[in-house]
Amino acid sequence: MDTGKKALEAKNYGSAEAMFLAARAEAKRFGSNDLRLAQTFYQLANVQFNEKTGDKGEANYRQAVEICERADAPPSAEFANFLNDLAILQGQQGRYAAAESLYRRALEMREQLHGPARPELVIPLSNLASNLKDQKRYGEAELLYRRALAIAEKNGAGEASSVGPALRKLASNSMVQKRYDEAAPLFTRTRKLYEDAYGPADLRTADALYDEAYSLFCAGRCAESEPLSLRALEIFQKVRGPKHADVAATLSLLAVNYDILRRVPEAEQRFKQALAMYVELYGPEHPVLVAVLETYAACLREVGRQNEAKSLALRAAAIRKKNSLNTATVDGQR
Repeated sequence: MDTGKKALEAKNYGSAEAMFLAARAEAKRFGSNDLRLAQTFYQLANVQFNEKTGDKGEANYRQAVEICERADAPPSAEFANFLNDLAILQGQQGRYAAAESLYRRALEMREQLHGPARPELVIPLSNLASNLKDQKRYGEAELLYRRALAIAEKNGAGEASSVGPALRKLASNSMVQKRYDEAAPLFTRTRKLYEDAYGPADLRTADALYDEAYSLFCAGRCAESEPLSLRALEIFQKVRGPKHADVAATLSLLAVNYDILRRVPEAEQRFKQALAMYVELYGPEHPVLVAVLETYAACLREVGRQNEAKSLALRAAAIRKKNSLNTATVDGQR
């Protein structure tokens, strides 16, 4: 098991799988309800999940949980992890109700182990909240996100690594409800936290800058969004490289900002850059192009360039048809 874990950490999945299979063969001698056997199934599932092979480990995660249940295992961090990771896979498959039940069990177990306000609860609370958000139960999700944030803030240590993600998730929950004026200051807090902790040119700071800029754009505060977008763009280009999806998304955000600010030449420049990059990254018929094409067409239409606008709109319509997209605007967020 120890050798397999080291191989898994090194992303040497073949060696990890061989070690865990050997460990499982040994563990079977202890009996079908032995918790050491559950651990081997869990680690094999982790290999499959990281390799993205087969069912991504669902069967093995389920075996680990079922062994603990048959053995009437007491609450433990390991058992909670088994439940949590099986829940992640259930959620990825859209089986939200099944995932919710597992997340709730994992959270309850962590509460029994650590109490109601310890940092070990931040991730389980956030996972359950995200599941509820996926089910559009935003009010329930917000309560859990706020509880996770309060625990992260109270415990202080590692503030950027715990408080920052908690702030972003709470802000994201406000964004999907179009409560942009509530989301923007949360993203601002995150950005300032990351700047202090990691520096003004760190990739995490760039992510926070983009989030803040996008929330301000959605709130109609385009003049405030622009400088943040430019800062994010500079960092993404330096760290990610000149041709990356994050760069293209930021160019697109700048383009729509400039369009609303009636700075048409700058908007057109950014639209063209974003389109060219998306085509190079994903090909000429990818759905991500639709939002850029349609907003670019609207920009040209407003300044009387009807023929060019029509050409872009037809191109967007063709991509919609090919990809069986509905008539709603495709979201071009990162």
